Amino acid sequence: MKKKANNISKEQALEMQIKLLKENIKQLEKENADLKAQLARKYRRTSEAISSDQLLLFNEAEFNVEDGILNDNSDDLPEDNSAADTSVLSDKAKRKYVKRKSQYSMLNLPADMPVTVIHNQGKAPVCDTCGATKVKVGERVHDTIVKTTSYSIVRRITDVYECPKCDGSVKSTSKTDNILENTVVDPLMLADILNSKFNMGVPLYRQERLFKEQGLKITRHLMSALIMYVGKKIIDNLEPVLEEEVFKMPLINADETPMKVIQLYDEDGNKKAPNSRENSFIIGRIGVDDNGSPGYSIFTFSDNRRNQTIADLFDKYPGLVQTDGLSGYTFAEKNCSFIHIGCLVHGQRKCIEAAEGRTKGVAVDMRKRYAEIFHEEGKWEDLRGTISKEEFVEGRKAALLPLFEDMKAWLEEVVKQAKETGAEIENKTSIAINYFLDRYDELTRFLDYYCANSNNNRAEQFIRKWIIDYNNFLFCITETGADVSAFFFSLITSCRNLGINPTDYLAHLFLNCNRIKNGDREAWRALLPGKCKLDDVIELRKQIAEAKPLEGRTEPYVLRGL
Repeated sequence: MKKKANNISKEQALEMQIKLLKENIKQLEKENADLKAQLARKYRRTSEAISSDQLLLFNEAEFNVEDGILNDNSDDLPEDNSAADTSVLSDKAKRKYVKRKSQYSMLNLPADMPVTVIHNQGKAPVCDTCGATKVKVGERVHDTIVKTTSYSIVRRITDVYECPKCDGSVKSTSKTDNILENTVVDPLMLADILNSKFNMGVPLYRQERLFKEQGLKITRHLMSALIMYVGKKIIDNLEPVLEEEVFKMPLINADETPMKVIQLYDEDGNKKAPNSRENSFIIGRIGVDDNGSPGYSIFTFSDNRRNQTIADLFDKYPGLVQTDGLSGYTFAEKNCSFIHIGCLVHGQRKCIEAAEGRTKGVAVDMRKRYAEIFHEEGKWEDLRGTISKEEFVEGRKAALLPLFEDMKAWLEEVVKQAKETGAEIENKTSIAINYFLDRYDELTRFLDYYCANSNNNRAEQFIRKWIIDYNNFLFCITETGADVSAFFFSLITSCRNLGINPTDYLAHLFLNCNRIKNGDREAWRALLPGKCKLDDVIELRKQIAEAKPLEGRTEPYVLRGL
């Protein structure tokens, strides 16, 4: 064997290596495709859909940025800058420059944004061709966004009082409104931690790492303890009034997703068996105002998926509820007072699944009809706010209802002919047909209401946001932890819907909630997003920005718990 091997030429050996590498590449490509398919299936199960933007969160290492959005080594191409000299550019380069400018313009930075100018000056380079010294004809200007992270101390001085009749033995301090009075973390700091976790999707263990890199020993255990401490203090008072505000809105978009909790207890305090994702869930209720804009939202944890559980969440709600058609909502509709609206997008998805890989057939024709309906609805959504509500509802219904009626009559005829001829309708196609026919009244009900549209995408988008966060922390240890997490996610989501800075709002809440008595609903209601002014937080930020080191101090600060 050795002798035979020695007779192999270098060229043959190289060819064998190339062949082996190609086979390895093919295998890796196959494995990569399989993993992506698994990821896509996973998100179809949990969130019904995944956007391309969300997929990039998992594909970011493979994301290829073109046209110099991140970097560009072209020497003749200036970045977006009003002062850039484009006169020396070729036509092709100018076209690239215009394209690049439009991409950068998406940042829409304010005119008063501070700018640090660094002018890199050096000797004029020498031409490689002729050896002459090059002459300056312009400047290449490149703007980037930079964030500087710094920390400071907030020193709050509280008056201490003593009783003149007790020889100074009885002392007390004036009551503070700050719920974090005796902790080492400022309300603004905890608010930023919560916003990072439930809005930006940065779990506590990663925040701990970021703090450590800045020289701060703020552990995930400390952050978790503070979140639980504050959450348990305010959830019983603030959550009920938040739900009331959601129930005041004419429409609620609802969706749910599984949620795993490790430790659950029954009503008698006995520990249950480990909870699975199939047995519990987070349900989101997104309130929508008269104009069709999302507002107050509330997310609730439940340790079961019983129909009665969903019915209890919508008890005494008189408005519209739009869902994806889970059986629990059908039960709730029969036992509650709300009006149920279906989700046309879910019907379309079933149709797309049935039509996958086909060029003709019932499923393909259904897909085209769905596309026609959505296209027409899109035209009317563009008119929302430009005409009266009455004109909008009447016009949209007149345009869309015939499309629905034609599709219904056609599908009924398809089913009739299949029964008469004994032809078997493919299973996925049958499911898509039945979804539309069985829920026809629910799917067309949105046409009668200005605040509603054809789909439940609002709820799904927020549920997907929770799922992304959930995939970072995977589970909650206790039911209380799940309740608190869902509660803060509710507040942050409400802030986003109302156009309020979540960090500023949470800081205001922590700075003021200690003064309100338990059970004072109206006082707690005044602390909801959009119902309170954030002047105290604005002033606090101003004071922090003007902070300076204390004169004469040489010793480092030692904060309890750090």
